[in-house]
Amino acid sequence: MVICLAVILFILIRRFPDTAKLPTITQLKPVESEVNDSEIKEEKKLVSEKENVLSYSPEINNLIETARKLTADNKHQQAEDKLIEAIQLDIRCALAYSMLGDIYLHRKKNTEAGEAYRAAIHHDPKEPFAHYGLSLILEEAGRYNDAVAQLLLATRISDNNDTWYKKLGDLYINLRMFSKASMAYNKAAYLRPDYGHYKELALASQKKQQEHKVKTRV
Repeated sequence: MVICLAVILFILIRRFPDTAKLPTITQLKPVESEVNDSEIKEEKKLVSEKENVLSYSPEINNLIETARKLTADNKHQQAEDKLIEAIQLDIRCALAYSMLGDIYLHRKKNTEAGEAYRAAIHHDPKEPFAHYGLSLILEEAGRYNDAVAQLLLATRISDNNDTWYKKLGDLYINLRMFSKASMAYNKAAYLRPDYGHYKELALASQKKQQEHKVKTRV
């Protein structure tokens, strides 16, 4: 029988009371217009000190792999069932929560997605896709500073995804941080040199930065 995410999270809170203290998506601490590097460094310290929980049983690994294939085939309900089954076997399975978040985000169920990503990060702060998923939710809510903070964490954990740096550049553009946007686009171009559009975005950002400097001098 399919158990909804709310029930799984209820079980999580009962067995791990600290989970209830985690902020919801709407309660996440706002960040300043310039992301505080000291806070990012402190988060990275916590990440490095957190016990690695990515080693799962063969049964759970099989459920996760099956869920991946089902998701690729757009069989999201069946994939959800497999992931919840994995969580029933190991309530600390961060990867299963993160993948559930992706499914709910695909369904436009942002509240459920956010809760799933929160659970993933609670059990494994080094789960980059959960941070990335949160950044997408925050971006959609217009909270670009907070989205940047989450995406920076994702890229610091896993820095080889060109699309994440492209997204980071887009967020900086929305914040009118054109110099940082250019750097993000250049990183994306470095990771994928065969895709010239990233370089074009970087050059366009540099041009906007120059124009912005001229306007501020007037």
